Amino acid sequence: MLRDSVARVLPIWESSSSHRPLKSHLYGMHAFGLGETNMVPQAEKQARLGLELNEHDAWATHALVHTIEYMGQTSEGINFLEKTDNHWHQCDIIAPHIDWHWALYELEQDNWEKAEEILQHRFLNNNGTELNRIKYTDAASLIYRLKLAGHPCSSQSNSQLKQFLDVHLRDHQTLFQDFHHYFVLDNFADTETKKDFLRSLKETVESSDTDTGKAYREIGSRIFAALERFDEGDYAQVVELLYPIRYRTAIGGGSIAQRDIFTLLLIHSAVYSNNNQHQQLAKRLINERCEIRGSTKSRMMENYTNTILTN
Repeated sequence: MLRDSVARVLPIWESSSSHRPLKSHLYGMHAFGLGETNMVPQAEKQARLGLELNEHDAWATHALVHTIEYMGQTSEGINFLEKTDNHWHQCDIIAPHIDWHWALYELEQDNWEKAEEILQHRFLNNNGTELNRIKYTDAASLIYRLKLAGHPCSSQSNSQLKQFLDVHLRDHQTLFQDFHHYFVLDNFADTETKKDFLRSLKETVESSDTDTGKAYREIGSRIFAALERFDEGDYAQVVELLYPIRYRTAIGGGSIAQRDIFTLLLIHSAVYSNNNQHQQLAKRLINERCEIRGSTKSRMMENYTNTILTN
C-alpha cells in the first residue's frame, strides 16, 4: 500500500535536509495514500508540507486537490488551482489530470460550461497528437459526468478519442479501463457496437482467474448492466443493480474521486426512478454524500434535491 510503504521510510527523510531532492514528492505520495484510506486531515497536512518544500511539486498538488474534494471545499479548490496554475502546469504527466480535478470542482458547483471548456481545451483539442491512457480516461469520465449533469458533450468528431478506442477497445486488461471505454462508446457508438463490446468483455474475462475476471464477476457485470439500463431509461433497475455493490467499487480500480462517478450514477437514477422508495433513498444518499464531504454546499446535490421536490 502506498501509504504504508512511504511511512516506513518517511522518518529517515524527515531527519534529512529540506533541500534533499524529491523530498516534497515523498510527502505528496504519502498524502495521496492517506487520502485514499480516508485519513483526509493527515493527507492535507502532508500535501501542504510537500508544497512548502517545493511549490512546483505537481504530485503534492495532486494529493492536495484530492483532499480538497473529499472535504467538499470545491470553491477553495478552484481558487487554489487558479492561483497556482503556473506552478503545476509545468508537469506534463500529471497536469491534465489536475485539470480533470478542476473540472470536477466546477461540476460540483454546477458550472458545467467551465467543466466542458476544460474538457475541450485540455483534453479533446489535442492538436492531432495521440491521447495517452490517463488523458483518455479523464476525458471519458468528464464526458459521462457532463451527461449526468444534463449537458451531454458532442465528441463524435473527436479523432483522438476514437483512435485510442479503436486500438484498445478489446484489450480488456482492467475493469477501470473498460468502464471508461463504455463512457466513450455511450457518447457516439450505436447500440450494436456497445453490445458487441460487452460481449467481447464477457467472453474474455467472465471465466478468467485473473484479478480482472474476479472483479468482473463480483461487481463489473452489475455495473455494465446498470450502464445499459441507464441508457434505456430504466432508472429503477439501475438502482437495484448498483445499490448492493456500492461499497465494493474499489475492486474495479481508481481513486475515491474516480469511483464517485458510480455514486453519482446511483443518485441520479434514484432521483429519476419511478419507484417512490428509490426517491426516498435518493434523499438519504444525497445527505450521506454531503456529510462525508463536510456538509458544504454542493449545487449539484441541491439540483437533485430540487428535482425530487418537484417530481
